[in-house]
Amino acid sequence: MEGAQDQDAERIQRVVYVSYVDTAQDGRGQADFVKFKAAVERQQGIDPTALSIDFVEAVGMGTAPIMATMRAVVSSRPSVIVASSHVVLEAAKALTQSIPILFMSHSDPIELGHVQSIAAPGVNRTGFTFYAPITAKSLELLCKAYPSTKVVGFVVDPSILEQSGFAEEIRRAKEQLNIRIELFVAIDQAELARVLRSPKAQDIDAWYLPLSDVLWTDTEAAVKMMAETRKPVMYDRTVLARKTGGLSYEARVPDPFGIWAKQLVLILHGANPATIPVERPSSFELAINLDGVSRDRRLQPSKSILKRADVIFGTP
Repeated sequence: MEGAQDQDAERIQRVVYVSYVDTAQDGRGQADFVKFKAAVERQQGIDPTALSIDFVEAVGMGTAPIMATMRAVVSSRPSVIVASSHVVLEAAKALTQSIPILFMSHSDPIELGHVQSIAAPGVNRTGFTFYAPITAKSLELLCKAYPSTKVVGFVVDPSILEQSGFAEEIRRAKEQLNIRIELFVAIDQAELARVLRSPKAQDIDAWYLPLSDVLWTDTEAAVKMMAETRKPVMYDRTVLARKTGGLSYEARVPDPFGIWAKQLVLILHGANPATIPVERPSSFELAINLDGVSRDRRLQPSKSILKRADVIFGTP
């Protein structure tokens, strides 16, 4: 009986989904895991009795918690590690080259050395990325929505500043749109509050906030502060436009959990991750929220941009 149980254990392929959060109260990792597992279970060609999908979460600030958690995961020799964020991917990459890694990335995976190319990763890693160079286009749409805009406040974190191509996008946007762009660095709500109180902020006609640390740490607080400026705001996530009454231009990855699940099935069936293309945005969505516009004429977007919008929330 014991020998049969050992054979069954060897037959089961074990997948470990690794999440990283600052506090135990943050339930986003568990919620995303549930979506991922459900997507896997919907795939054809999967024998649920031969597959184990485990959830592991590292909790705490800094790299120590995720590195300790990842060491334990790697030592257990799973069939695949699912890295649910950049931090998890960096830890997994540092500790193993032999275990396949399925990742999600908001930054350019080529620039960061996670893969050699999108079409052919060339390493034991693949997955999907939300990254797309849309900064210049987002600023163009913001200026078309508010033609009187001359000065745009751009709130970033240090990692955005370091991205290759960022400076070129900013330069191109300045030249094409004939605007001034003021860069502000903030990584949390305290720093964002200081930015908005600064003398330079008083000259800003409209704001652009791509996804960054300041939005990750406390989304609700950040969008509330931006709404209180009573100036136009452009985000790069539709959900933020819906929440706060601004605009957004988002690079879309349709059904990311379904993509992950399909890639996982390929790996479990023996495909080399180095040959599985990284999936990336295939469509772009302009969203506008009209709530509150009637109370402040400065927030009324142009008619031309309303005609271009893919999604409109609220009523003027």
